[in-house]
Order: sequence, then structure tokens, then C-alpha cells
Amino acid sequence: MKIGKLILLGILIISVSCGKDGTGRSDCAVDFGNNFDARESRYASDMHNTANSDGDYKSLEACLQRLDLTVNYLIYIDGLHTALNGDDGCSNEERSILESRITRRIQDLEEDIENLWNQSNCEDVYGGG
Repeated sequence: MKIGKLILLGILIISVSCGKDGTGRSDCAVDFGNNFDARESRYASDMHNTANSDGDYKSLEACLQRLDLTVNYLIYIDGLHTALNGDDGCSNEERSILESRITRRIQDLEEDIENLWNQSNCEDVYGGG
């Protein structure tokens, strides 16, 4: 009888953990989180290391390159958001958490484009082009 209970418990544990990482998140949530984090790190590094052809980090050219990086990252994040909505591997709770994170980041990037990385602001700060 004890062996039967142990086997049943083992099956239950395996079925509950199937498709989950050690934290209980689905493969979908882990993959999206990892992709988001990796791209965020790359974006931050690219923004930090952007300079003009003379190596000047504070120039009109560098500012406009940051605008381009931000727009491209925004497009990537929006695509990630679209892909998340089409992925059936995430639970509703995971999807909600990831969508909230993506939506906040999209809003931040849109504000950055509006307030920092736009052509007129770059030209005002670094001189007209």
C-alpha cells in the first residue's frame, strides 16, 4: 500500500513539474523572460557605447543613432508582445505578468523617443543637422 502511495505521489510530482523550470514558471514564460532580459541588456549596452565616427558619445550623430536604436528596440518589443499573444504555452497569469512588463517598457521607450531621442531634441542639444 505504501509503495502505491509513493508511486502515485511520484506521478503527481512529475505531472505538476512537467513544462516548468525550478520556479514553477512554464517554458514559455522562461523563454520570453530570458529573451526580453537578453535584448534589454544588449539595448542598454548599445545605448551606452554609441558614439559618432570620431568616437564622440555626445554628438548629434550619436544622439540620432540612439534614436534609431530606441525605435528598433521598440519594434522588437512590440513584436515580442505580438508573439506572446499567439503563444499558448504560457498560463493566463504568466501572460498577464509578461504583458504588463512589456507594456511598461513600451511606454518608457515611447517617452524616451518623445523627450530624449528625437531629431529636434538632438539638434537642439548638439547643433542642427
